Amino acid sequence: MHKGFCLLALLAVISRPVVRGQIVDPQYVTFIGAESAAAQLKWNVCAILLATMKANRAGMNDWEQVGSGFFINQFIGTPESLKQGSRPLAITCNHVAASGRKKGKDVFVGIETTRGFDVAFGTLLYADTTNDIAVLDMKVGPGITNINNVTAWTNTFGDESKIVEGRGVLLVGYPLGAGIENGTNRPIVRFGMVAQKTPGSKFLIDAMASHENSGSPVYALTPNGPYLLGMALGFRGETINLFDETGRLAASLPYNSGLAEVVKTSYIIDAVKAASFLRPGGSGTH
Repeated sequence: MHKGFCLLALLAVISRPVVRGQIVDPQYVTFIGAESAAAQLKWNVCAILLATMKANRAGMNDWEQVGSGFFINQFIGTPESLKQGSRPLAITCNHVAASGRKKGKDVFVGIETTRGFDVAFGTLLYADTTNDIAVLDMKVGPGITNINNVTAWTNTFGDESKIVEGRGVLLVGYPLGAGIENGTNRPIVRFGMVAQKTPGSKFLIDAMASHENSGSPVYALTPNGPYLLGMALGFRGETINLFDETGRLAASLPYNSGLAEVVKTSYIIDAVKAASFLRPGGSGTH
């Protein structure tokens, strides 16, 4: 047998984790590579914000955080990205983007720039109301020369085969208003796993998603790197019933069941394609 082949075989064996003396294939180890994946993915997400003052001017320090989002390239599966460069779009839930319209406020997208955390004005390009997906264009203010956020590309998009029950996932975003305190950008990374794969546009993960996690990307952890499985829409609510001494219902208190609903990547891609067609400078007519 060739010595080079023997060496490669040996390296393949010793690179696999060992559990109680048995060699385990990495794809069956939940959360393998979570640290390196989290280090990359925290630059892919963004906070979705409303200006709390009536002026709605970029640069103000007073913000209401209403959800999470992430960046994706506008050119999906086309060679135009090589010619025109990356023009990222912000993806979030439609109910998050719509919260600004309901309050008569403009929507802003948190971005990481060469001068630190800043905001960009968000314009709704496309809304899939059925699957709760919104695609936002960003208008960057003067003085911002470079956005340091990482854009999701097609080589990180997971198809149906990547949605495997029991597979570890990372949920990254800005729950409960956390992550941009004092003008910093520190998104929250949470563990979970695929809980139920179902036909149609959505599936369930076992993860503690909270308010403002809506719009967070959900990435699968695999030996080949993280794959975008979809976007968190919200958690499944449950209630705890409290009874008085007579047995009558005194109160029903809502609580987080620990299950979160996720829309699949393929439906996000469809929304991005539609938005890219409508966007000025995109591939469609205007």
